[in-house]
Amino acid sequence: RAVDIPTRLAFAKIRNYKMPPKISEVIKTNVLPRHGYTQFFLNGRWVSATPAFDKQLCERHGMPTVEFDGESDAFLPEKDLNGEPLIQYIKKYPPEADLPFDWVVSRIAKIYGRNKRPQITA
Repeated sequence: RAVDIPTRLAFAKIRNYKMPPKISEVIKTNVLPRHGYTQFFLNGRWVSATPAFDKQLCERHGMPTVEFDGESDAFLPEKDLNGEPLIQYIKKYPPEADLPFDWVVSRIAKIYGRNKRPQITA
């Protein structure tokens, strides 16, 4: 947006098969109701890119990095480097122009608890 490239947020319900036990114990599932990623308008079409995991994290956990070639969609990989399940996109939601803050506060607080994110206020 800062350089006049149209952008928007997109969200998907995903299952993370390699979610750290500490997190899955708190939320009681390995399904994240809204994983965010970005979209930008390039050469007449919307391109998706998810910048969720950095290279060091991927290397540490045996996951392939998300490769972005500047033209094709770049989503989290379905399998880790051993061929085991990693990420499953369950449902993709319509894109949003901005962060759906009310949804984040109402839905995410139910999962993690309001005290887990004290900086978020309605």
